[in-house]
Amino acid sequence: MHNTLPKTDILRGYEAFAKVIRDGVCMRSGCLLCHLLSVPRSACDAGIRMGFAVPKKRVPHAADRNRIRRLMREVYRMNRSTLHEGVEEAARDLRIVVVFQHGGSTPLYEISFKSVQQSWIDVAAKILSTME
Repeated sequence: MHNTLPKTDILRGYEAFAKVIRDGVCMRSGCLLCHLLSVPRSACDAGIRMGFAVPKKRVPHAADRNRIRRLMREVYRMNRSTLHEGVEEAARDLRIVVVFQHGGSTPLYEISFKSVQQSWIDVAAKILSTME
């Protein structure tokens, strides 16, 4: 059994990212900036679609950007059940773009799974509170 993030849960394409960032609600916690767009439920795109972004301006090295993107995906994958339960109760689908915002106080190599996870838990709680 593969315990990976399904491709159907990933938001893809420049236009999809731009629409969520342009029209969505912005929430921030720690090192994560989250853009959230609630859309009417449809049969073909049901559920949550996630997009992950790490700006080149804030994280100049590609290896660091890829590592942080992997961390964000893994944190979401490990903690997605609470968010999915909240969405199932509502009659809406979510499109979420999570952007890494490095404050510069800690070196990039010290960013850990736990720090990203704590930021994600805070953002997920804010998302669930907006859906009620």
